[in-house]
Amino acid sequence: MIRMWVLLFIFFCHVFESSQTQAPAPLCRCQHQYSPVCGDDGKTYKSECKAKCAGVNIKCKNKCPCPDDGCNCPTKYRPVCCYNGKTYYNECKAKCAGVKIKCKSKCPCPDDGCHCPLIYHPVCGGDGNTYDNNCVAKCAGVQVKCKNKCPCEDVCSCSKELSPVCGVDGKTYDNKCIAKCNGVRFKCKRKCPCNVCACPPVFAPVCGDYGQTYDNACEAVCAGVTPKCKGKCPCSKCACEKTYRPVCGDDGKTYDNRCAAKCYGVDVKCNRKCPCKSCHCNKRYRPVCGRDGTTYSNRCNARCARVKVKCFGQCPCGGHGCRCPYWKRPVCGDDGKTYVNACFAKCKGKTAVRCKGKCPCFH
Repeated sequence: MIRMWVLLFIFFCHVFESSQTQAPAPLCRCQHQYSPVCGDDGKTYKSECKAKCAGVNIKCKNKCPCPDDGCNCPTKYRPVCCYNGKTYYNECKAKCAGVKIKCKSKCPCPDDGCHCPLIYHPVCGGDGNTYDNNCVAKCAGVQVKCKNKCPCEDVCSCSKELSPVCGVDGKTYDNKCIAKCNGVRFKCKRKCPCNVCACPPVFAPVCGDYGQTYDNACEAVCAGVTPKCKGKCPCSKCACEKTYRPVCGDDGKTYDNRCAAKCYGVDVKCNRKCPCKSCHCNKRYRPVCGRDGTTYSNRCNARCARVKVKCFGQCPCGGHGCRCPYWKRPVCGDDGKTYVNACFAKCKGKTAVRCKGKCPCFH
């Protein structure tokens, strides 16, 4: 009896010991997502989670074998930041690791706080890639080479003149042309570094003799540039008065006065700020000359343009006290020109009537 109890005790001790040593492995719960990785055991796993569950370290993020098994990359150091948050020695090393590149600089990427407009103005970066706009290139840490799609056309033929300028990138260029060809705006008209001037925070823009706009004359002089004209570049070739008599051009823009509109090669649509009010005038031709020196087809059209009538008939106005009726009875003067009627021929053209009707006369 005692022997039986001893055997039962030994049996239960053995069962308890085996239950402690052969505990079931913890269950691994992974998402059903197929993103293959290659483990250091040379096997392909469906995802990182599956590899970790198998207690295997990840060698690369794609199917086995890994690309870096036969990768011969250049030793040039051009760091890139990838979506895994790691910095790689160059683009080749990142591709060999099977990782997608986020930006061409060290991590973190500048675009982590970048909000660029959705405007398509393609630029070519110094890395030979085309970017949607200047902002996107800047966010990728790439310098713009030219403002169009890659490749850039080598249209730069700069002289060998030594007139050094300092670019905004902190580099010295032999002259302004070479800086421009490299897609760099110059900061000052001398070798780097530029002088630090204590200029007032006043915005009174001036255009320098190098065709660049400065916030005020002090900043232009500080950069070693002579102010060419007041206002933003380019300088206007016209010398207009600063009188503010707004006019609306036929391009839909408001100009300070008629002279300013003329300087931009724009015809004046009406003597007020844009938009012009739509007038409904008849098509009857009874010309009047406005005080602005323009001939209008009739008085209504002059009024619509907010121009006072100086005299009746086409510009220029004739002698003082000359008032002619609106009768449309064309005559041909001795000067070979057609006038609305005999009164206009005498008053404006100061010529005798050769025949009734439009020129030329047929006798």
